Amino acid sequence: MTDILLALIGLIFVIVTCIAPIIALFFRLVKKTPFKEMWILSSIVVTGIVSLIMITALVANFFEDKSFVKKMDAAYEEMEKDGLPEADSIDKILAKIHKTGSYRRSGRRTKTSSPSVNAVFKNYNDTDFKGTLIIHAYHNDEEIGKIEIELELSENAYDSKYIEPDELNIHKNIWSDVTFDYEIEGEFEG
Repeated sequence: MTDILLALIGLIFVIVTCIAPIIALFFRLVKKTPFKEMWILSSIVVTGIVSLIMITALVANFFEDKSFVKKMDAAYEEMEKDGLPEADSIDKILAKIHKTGSYRRSGRRTKTSSPSVNAVFKNYNDTDFKGTLIIHAYHNDEEIGKIEIELELSENAYDSKYIEPDELNIHKNIWSDVTFDYEIEGEFEG
């Protein structure tokens, strides 16, 4: 989430310093409008449009993650019924790894709709956790890729991470047949 906000701040800086002056210069040459006024106006308009798009993406991402957290909550409740240790345990940290987007074909060209692997993870312990989530990608029961993600989870908190398929050696020909597994290593703080 903070990565996206930092990207938005960087994008706004680029808009104000690079894109808006070009738009203002264009209007100065074509319509003879004052450069400074058009620079301010174009900065506001373009920043507003980009912010609206980014906020929409953030909200969609939030609700997608929330649906997987609800599934993990249900799985955790089942695990509690079966008996979990009272002490802090790695068994009380759950993850859900799934594919988002897809590879599609359109005519002779191959287009993508942003395929990625999303990992949503939650710490159900009452202590902060610092460790590593290791994601394994399988195709036809054979491991094709592995990636390690650093975790820093507060007590009862969740987070998510998007991973490019290339980082797990996944390509368009096997995308639909890939499955995932994970393991967690680390220790509790405090």
